[in-house]
Amino acid sequence: MKTVSILGCGWLGIALGKKLSERFYVKGSTTQIENFNTLEKSGITPFCLNVLPHEIKGNSASFFKETDVLFICLPPGKQEIADYPKKIKTIIKTSKAFNIPKLIFTSSTRVFLDTDLIPTYTENDVPNATGNRAKHIIAAENLILNEKGFVVRFGGLLGTDRHPVHFLSGKTQITKPNAPVNLIQQQDCVRLLTQLLSYTGKQQVFHGVANNHPTRKDFYTQAALQKKLNLPQFIKTEITAQGKIINASLTEKILDLSFINLTP
Repeated sequence: MKTVSILGCGWLGIALGKKLSERFYVKGSTTQIENFNTLEKSGITPFCLNVLPHEIKGNSASFFKETDVLFICLPPGKQEIADYPKKIKTIIKTSKAFNIPKLIFTSSTRVFLDTDLIPTYTENDVPNATGNRAKHIIAAENLILNEKGFVVRFGGLLGTDRHPVHFLSGKTQITKPNAPVNLIQQQDCVRLLTQLLSYTGKQQVFHGVANNHPTRKDFYTQAALQKKLNLPQFIKTEITAQGKIINASLTEKILDLSFINLTP
């Protein structure tokens, strides 16, 4: 393997590309030419591409050609969720035209339903979320799986420069205080995706989530205290703890990984 292409160099894509550039030639896409300098500093050859439902605008031929592995790191936009499966279908069609042998698609644990029973979902459980956004993500996953590609469902993403507590700090009446969190550190995301480069087994679905699952209230309160932020205020009248636990034990076993436990 010589060339890795990352379609969607956002927060995760850039970190992945930077790591992979130590071993491979890495091409990465962005929708903004202004981001070229950031990609180049990370060892990524930048391309300006815009994935639409029925076409990919930009120099897609140079981006896709001679690619050994294509990472699809394009989360759906809030205003265009209905077009998301169409975009993934267009990416698949283009990758087949350029004979790309391996597709790795980053998805989300939101494909599973939260309930009062706090179910535990493994890599082999069938997605059951019923929301509009989730249904379109599930449809996109199925397109990838039908092409023998790999799906990686990540929980919430954490990093030194990214923590969801910043969005909750100082807010009041926050729901689901007793629901378990499903989060993962950026470095674990990169390690998981890197391991998939050489994976040749039959398992197609993987989970990227830390093994411990503190409650939302405990985790974000402690995180706010450590970062000296205004404390988030959770509702006190919620009796049930609607939520879910995402299990990643099979992923850790197959790919010989051990995810970092969550700390605020």
